[in-house]
Amino acid sequence: MTRRFLTETPANQTRPLTVGRAPVHDSWDQLQTLLGSALGPKHAALFAQPYAGTDGVGWMADTAAEPRPLSALPPEARAAALERAEALTADVAALAQRYASGKSAEDRRWGMMLDTIQQQPAGVPLEDRLWVAGDQPVLVQWGARDESTVSTGALLRETRAAPDPGITRIARGAAGAAPVLASGPVAASPWPWAWLLWLLFAAILAAILLVLVAACALNLPPSWQVFAYCPPEGRAEVVRAEGDALRREVDRLTLVALGAPRCDVDDPPRWAADRPATAAPPPPAPVPTPTDQPDPGPTEIDRAREDAGGAQGDVTVTLLWNGRSDLDLTVVCPSGQTMIGGASRCGGTIDIDQNRCSGRVSGNGSVCRTYFGTVSDNPIENGYFDADGGQEGTYSVRVRHYAASEVAPRTPVPWVVQLRDAAGARRFEGVVAPGETDDVTTFRLK
Repeated sequence: MTRRFLTETPANQTRPLTVGRAPVHDSWDQLQTLLGSALGPKHAALFAQPYAGTDGVGWMADTAAEPRPLSALPPEARAAALERAEALTADVAALAQRYASGKSAEDRRWGMMLDTIQQQPAGVPLEDRLWVAGDQPVLVQWGARDESTVSTGALLRETRAAPDPGITRIARGAAGAAPVLASGPVAASPWPWAWLLWLLFAAILAAILLVLVAACALNLPPSWQVFAYCPPEGRAEVVRAEGDALRREVDRLTLVALGAPRCDVDDPPRWAADRPATAAPPPPAPVPTPTDQPDPGPTEIDRAREDAGGAQGDVTVTLLWNGRSDLDLTVVCPSGQTMIGGASRCGGTIDIDQNRCSGRVSGNGSVCRTYFGTVSDNPIENGYFDADGGQEGTYSVRVRHYAASEVAPRTPVPWVVQLRDAAGARRFEGVVAPGETDDVTTFRLK
């Protein structure tokens, strides 16, 4: 399987839902284990992996096939993808109901979690939420809501019939059935005491305003200030300073938490003890490996290189990664010279070098303080080599982690390298730790 980037959704478009006090996106690993053991790998692969981006939420999927948005498919393929997605979501809905009716609090919590991940923002078109990789549908923006309405596992039914005006409601059918959207105005609350509660709430707010604000702000007579509290002079400045100090500490702890290593769950959870165990995924390859066959046609990496203004030669090497770390594409020539960003040696040129760090905190792999030029969240580096005028022999391609992002300074960075020559394009993937260098591949000229 290959980890592939699907899309990034803006932070102001939707709001992630929570179960208890934890965002449901934080439980993606546990949900994958539950769905894989209880239903199967295709049900687990239905939900794309979320990760925090700079300006929104990024979505990834483990798939050997190139993922495509639903809108890019022909009508027959779209209908088949929708049918497969509906079948998978129906199974997840039935599993949610089974857990929700369980006797233990843990089962009921998982039922709530499974019900929550089926909810989708109603204001985002289905074409922007559903991707297809081969025959596997993949949902993004799951477990989220917009500012108006929320739809559930029956979001796919919106392609069958347009809803009536009104407020979207969630209705459930028989046990094991998928949730169904029902539209129409919501009936007003029949409880006659609702208005009295609102009046009581308004009276309490008025009393608080009189006791805590008016006595000091309006300088009322002492008889009005029996229960009032006026902070001593200068106390407001002290409170503001303490609040600023607390905010700075929260920011520091947030950066520490983002850089901490993730906790891997080795043992199956208690709710999976009575189910057949699934095979453990194979460990990651110790060295990057290319795809089996070269791709002769243009790829998404070729398009990214062209958009960035990168050139193509007899041999072209392109590096992509995510985040604001500074990774370097380095090429060792047959003569032993090393090419790095902006250099032209031994018949080759590295013409694109994004997120180039101009000042680090300390040594190799430490946090970058300042950059040359604009910083990108989807950076790219590119080098090209021509047989005419180039050195004859073998060239070595490497990826170096030069400087870390301030957000996650100790986190290894995944990367993708494409090598394009006369035979086509070959793709290599790996993960490089701060301050380390990965050997990728070799190529020959002449």
